[in-house]
Amino acid sequence: DGAPFDCIKLEMGKSLKGNKTSRQKTEREQKINRERNEAAATWLEENGYNRTYSNRLKYKLWKECNQICPYSGDAISATGLFGEFPEFEIEHIQPYSRTLNDSFANLTLCRRDINGNKNNRTPFDFYSAQGDAAWEQAKARALSVFKSSKDYPKRYQKFKRFAAEKLDDDFISRQLNDMRYAAREGRKLLQQIVEKREHVQVLPGRLTSDLRHLWGLNSLLND
Repeated sequence: DGAPFDCIKLEMGKSLKGNKTSRQKTEREQKINRERNEAAATWLEENGYNRTYSNRLKYKLWKECNQICPYSGDAISATGLFGEFPEFEIEHIQPYSRTLNDSFANLTLCRRDINGNKNNRTPFDFYSAQGDAAWEQAKARALSVFKSSKDYPKRYQKFKRFAAEKLDDDFISRQLNDMRYAAREGRKLLQQIVEKREHVQVLPGRLTSDLRHLWGLNSLLND
């Protein structure tokens, strides 16, 4: 009826700010990711495993590391990863609790006992505590694993994250700065179509993802 909106709640996505080239790059990456998800879902169904979000992610990481644990060098079998009592699990290379980085670029697979001992440490912090030799061996092992994959051209960037001796503590500030800019500009535009400026509320782009995780909905997103 032409009446103004009572309130607008705006959720800001990370890809909103960017030029045409960066958006096209994002679209290409999304297409590749869809194809990998489809391949993962097909393999899981053919081998009798549930096509859950977690299993699809495990499959993609499994292919990336050529079915070898970057931390131990152990071969990762299908039952060892997807079975009822898995020996291997998804692991944040740089601790999520310290970086808030939950992207694919910060994930790999790890033997469960090693992941538990590593806890909230970087690979450098974990292995260097065992001596210089242990750290050099760990780097060589991880490099060998990530170089063995032919499917993921960004694998070397993941090794560089593994081998970093300094935590990427700028990740959070970069994300916050991008979000603040996009939120300010988006809010200015939307404030033109509501009665009161304070009725435009900006929500973080992770909110939907976080709620989906907390409510246990990721396990339902099979297709």
